[in-house]
Amino acid sequence: MNDRMGRGRREWPGVQVQGCVVRIELLGLVILGLLAGGFVSPAQAQDAPPSPTSGIITEAAGTSDPAKTAPSASKLSPKLTLESADGRNSLTFGLRVQMLLQLDSTDFDDADTADTHTEFKFRRIRTSFKGRLFAENLSYFLQFNLSPGSLELLDATLNVAFTPQVQLEIGQAKAPFTRYRQNSDKDQMIADWALVSPYFGTERQLGLTLHNGKSKPPRIEYQAGIYSGRNARKSHGVGVAKMYGEKLTSPSSLTDPAPQDEFHPGLAAHIAYNHAGINTRRFSDFKKGGFRFSSGLSSSVILRPKRERDMALRLAPEFLLKVHGYSLALIYYLGVTEATQDDHDWQVGFHGFLLQTGYLLNDWVELAFSYAFVATTGDLRQDARKHAENILAQAEADERDDLTEQYGQAGNVLAEHEFVAALNFHFFDSHLVLKNDVGFCLHDYRDGVDDRNDLRVRVLLQLAI
Repeated sequence: MNDRMGRGRREWPGVQVQGCVVRIELLGLVILGLLAGGFVSPAQAQDAPPSPTSGIITEAAGTSDPAKTAPSASKLSPKLTLESADGRNSLTFGLRVQMLLQLDSTDFDDADTADTHTEFKFRRIRTSFKGRLFAENLSYFLQFNLSPGSLELLDATLNVAFTPQVQLEIGQAKAPFTRYRQNSDKDQMIADWALVSPYFGTERQLGLTLHNGKSKPPRIEYQAGIYSGRNARKSHGVGVAKMYGEKLTSPSSLTDPAPQDEFHPGLAAHIAYNHAGINTRRFSDFKKGGFRFSSGLSSSVILRPKRERDMALRLAPEFLLKVHGYSLALIYYLGVTEATQDDHDWQVGFHGFLLQTGYLLNDWVELAFSYAFVATTGDLRQDARKHAENILAQAEADERDDLTEQYGQAGNVLAEHEFVAALNFHFFDSHLVLKNDVGFCLHDYRDGVDDRNDLRVRVLLQLAI
């Protein structure tokens, strides 16, 4: 056996396989049987395109002392990787399944109108393929949504690394607006995205992104690019459409794709300073090191916005702090819209704020708290109501009922608050996680007639490779 292969490593024709400890190899055999193919490699899995300057397969520490060899359960990372003998081509398979049990009690503090129901569902089923293609500096990433009732192409990118500091990503991916939204849902402190994300959060778009590393951002990181301006999905960044009563579609659907709008390009950028090697890919502090922080600013502008659907301008300063297992994230959001009435002036339409904090009691138990707030301005609410009134005034008689149902609540939201307390169990890093949270959502509406307080309890089990 070649000495370069290292301890616990074997070489087969055209394929490299590596094992670290017996537990990983046994897990790999089980996964291998379930998926009818694949090779196991213990490297830190990321739900993001691989860094083109680093190898997919890493070497295990060579020691005969099991106590020194075996990492804790929270550090083990199963990974299925195929790699060509010359290392120029590779494929890593990823799978993430999230099962959610959720109880919702709408208007829970009013006995006359309270409505409680419980639901169990597969919140997410995602499969991904990433690796290198023909060269060390050319990588690819594909991700699909396989949730029941959905079949979507989420991400499809090629990344060319001219140097580690200058890289170009081409294809469909999240536009770079806030580190919080660029990170994966699997690494969130609570069971799902906070209230601010549906309003402000970036969504996947076709575009070009110039950056200096996404999976492992350096001390000074940047991402900037030009994008189609049309969200590929209707999940995030839909605050304007919600206020104006507009229905949205998902062009990324593979079963019923919506047609693309006319090109109305957007620009987005994120820049941050990351101190002392802070890991910004997840907000929880599993490293438990000394004082580290990240301070960043994101911006997005749509050059020709769809006034009833797009924010013309978004700004978001953010701050992340970690120290000895404690973490704190703060983000402020500002959303500017273009009025649909009169001379189409720009107007401040939204303010938002997110605070998330957590503490790891040990390697696998985490306490977390999240507070999110979104407020709308009077100018936005007035413009949304006028827009709806104009549509209803011009409606044909046979359309009026449907349009009244769609636009009747336009411009009604004053503010929304979300409080969430969570207890999380990281049995196997982010690969086997049980998230439990209780949330209160307070909804303030115009004239106060329909104000509502909701209670939500969620239990989410996450399995990921």
